[in-house]
Amino acid sequence: EIEALGARVGAHSCRLCKVEGLDDVEVVVAESPGHLGIGGKVWDAALVLVPYLRLKSQELVASKRVLELGAGTGLVGLACALGHLGARDVVITDLEDVTQLIELNIQLNGVVDGKVAASSLKGPGALASQAEVSHVAAVPLEWADPFPEQKLPNRLVHGPSGGPSGGASSDPLATVVLSDVVYDPELYLPLVATLSALVRSYTPAQNNRDDHDDAGNALDSATLEAPPPPEVVLAHRHRNPEEFRFWAALKAAGFDARKEDLCSLGLSNAVLGGGAAKDVNVFRLTRPRKGLG
Repeated sequence: EIEALGARVGAHSCRLCKVEGLDDVEVVVAESPGHLGIGGKVWDAALVLVPYLRLKSQELVASKRVLELGAGTGLVGLACALGHLGARDVVITDLEDVTQLIELNIQLNGVVDGKVAASSLKGPGALASQAEVSHVAAVPLEWADPFPEQKLPNRLVHGPSGGPSGGASSDPLATVVLSDVVYDPELYLPLVATLSALVRSYTPAQNNRDDHDDAGNALDSATLEAPPPPEVVLAHRHRNPEEFRFWAALKAAGFDARKEDLCSLGLSNAVLGGGAAKDVNVFRLTRPRKGLG
């Protein structure tokens, strides 16, 4: 089955992606740039994002639900799912033809029926209970502007149960990860609209960490105690002189962007892959609860 899937996506070789100095982070990925173009290969931004998430795993990944957008080979999502970073559930998304490559890479890493046994996990982010299982799935998701929230895949909304009969997932989406996705000006607005829809869908109305909403109405206890909206983590390399339009669209949509100081976090050039990754930056994108409507 793996050979047949590899043939369908034009994958002829695999590579072992390791993070220098982090022995617990290694993922096998097949690439298919000849068949899938830019979505069929590993880009440097992914190799920067993985060690960043490994460093921040307790805050962003461990025992949480994670979504990867524009995943390409799915390297980042797989690193989260395979226990190196300890995610409870990972949904890895891209265009439909690219998700076949992601599914191949899921299988190449020994995942069976979308489940990673806790006994196979290692690293500080590994799930605490050996009875627990990490889940991972490849799901098609196309960005759109506007993005109709009914387009959110069932697997994302309902979790590993996979359908409305299982009810909505009790675990909120905690983190959205992206790497090297800001390159085509035609995709800037669809990407921002998709991010906005995701954050809004996973944020209870008027979740302000305040006693009243913007109209002065008292908030109920369920709303006040609801989890925060998902945080977005973007690894980015400057590629297009028009990308100021992306950052302007993010700001207009209510997102705040903060660039992380990778050196102060101890992520040296050696860990980040040397000179090839020195111009990749990591941004934390947050959207304040007020104005999420």
